[in-house]
Amino acid sequence: IVIDNVQSCDKITALVNYNEVCALKVSYDLVHLVNENLQNQKQIKKIVAAAKLLYLPVHAVGVETKKELFMLTKLGIVGAQGFYFSEPLQEFTQVVSY
Repeated sequence: IVIDNVQSCDKITALVNYNEVCALKVSYDLVHLVNENLQNQKQIKKIVAAAKLLYLPVHAVGVETKKELFMLTKLGIVGAQGFYFSEPLQEFTQVVSY
């Protein structure tokens, strides 16, 4: 299980009893323009610190620029997704005949 849309570190320590949780994803609201927003940088640092206590990696969603990616890396984010890497992939379906 990956916990999505994490906006604060308040309840991360409560995950200690849930072995199924394998990672956290920081919310877009914190990621967007993080390189310019000191409050968001502080919040992400707190999230990463709390997650490290539980050996959980923290990923970012909605990364749009190289500057955001660089700042997130400095803050301890280990994985990211967003327009910086790729536009949304076209939805596809697979039809299987029996």
